[in-house]
Amino acid sequence: MHDYVQGKQEEKRRKKAHKVHFIVLGIGIFLCCVGILWFLHSSLYTVSRITVENIDPTLQASITQSAQEYIQDRSWFSSLFFNTQSFFGFRMSTLARKITELYPIVTDVTVSKNYITRTVTITARERKKVALWCVTTDACWWFDETGTIFLEGPSTQGQLIDKITSQSSDPISLGEKIPIQGDVSVIGPIFSFLDALHAPAKNIVWDRDRDEIRTDVYPQFPTMYFSIHQNPQYALPELQKQNIKSLVYVDLTSTNRIYLCVRGSLCDTHK
Repeated sequence: MHDYVQGKQEEKRRKKAHKVHFIVLGIGIFLCCVGILWFLHSSLYTVSRITVENIDPTLQASITQSAQEYIQDRSWFSSLFFNTQSFFGFRMSTLARKITELYPIVTDVTVSKNYITRTVTITARERKKVALWCVTTDACWWFDETGTIFLEGPSTQGQLIDKITSQSSDPISLGEKIPIQGDVSVIGPIFSFLDALHAPAKNIVWDRDRDEIRTDVYPQFPTMYFSIHQNPQYALPELQKQNIKSLVYVDLTSTNRIYLCVRGSLCDTHK
């Protein structure tokens, strides 16, 4: 009987000890959670400064403001765990994508964090203007070497600005690609090619139905047809030997070939 009573008392002591352990463990976990939340909400890892590099100062200020707003704008659930300026409250890749969407004029956006200085650094590259894409004289946009529309352009009717006039009136938006299928990186060299020939044409026309690029029609200068799949510079030495004013058209749409039509001659193919 004595052993039975002693066993029951020992079992009660073990249960009591287990209960104390669980309570201590629960308090420890609770204090750890509170400590983590305090840490995440403290100023130790709060963004102290946002810097934007490699672009125009005016644009830097706008991007900095947008980044600041993005970092502070978060859901109520996220706000439970992070303060409004926390390093841990946003993804660098998401912020980079957001900036690219808001500012089509920049590309190659990268975001980095320095946990020691508590700074966020944004680097980007401004797109370079290659030419205007125009659907009418009053609706033009600048595009870069990748064919990306990134900035609204001026209304233009003259030939002082390199431009492509589309024979399609389909609308186009900032951030989209011009609808030419091919290697749009050759468009810049096409304008350089025309400059080297002292062409009066600073306007080329894209014919969507025929999928070709040609110069506009000008007196004393041949209509030139270009391929969007090759750089026309290969033809420059030969054409510089020609009397350009005597030519009706120049066809450079075939790979590494030049087809000329001389005024007054019987051309095999009429454009």
